[in-house]
Amino acid sequence: MSSNITSETVTVNFIEYIQDTLIMRFAYTDSLNTLINFTGWEIDLEVRRKSTDILPSLKKSTSSGTISTNGSTYNIEIIITDIDTETLGKGTFPYFIKTKDTNGYINTLIVGTRTLMVR
Repeated sequence: MSSNITSETVTVNFIEYIQDTLIMRFAYTDSLNTLINFTGWEIDLEVRRKSTDILPSLKKSTSSGTISTNGSTYNIEIIITDIDTETLGKGTFPYFIKTKDTNGYINTLIVGTRTLMVR
């Protein structure tokens, strides 16, 4: 059985430096404060140069193995590597994280911007 997430989309903005690695961990819980089991779900992160771009400049997903799920204190982990931030370069980039549950229900969990700066 699948648990649909029924929450508002959260906005999270990041400021980080080129050549840094960022680990994003999220803990989504049910009404009993138990972590939701994301086994079998598809989770995608897409970062674009502009919000109007059709194709993402950076994509991470559970299907490609670049997003992991179901840790002991979190249930979504995304690692943006130093190579990823170097490839994106300096700027502010819109991004979103979406889920697709085992029933095919799609939900946008998080939207925001990533600002990459040079030290």
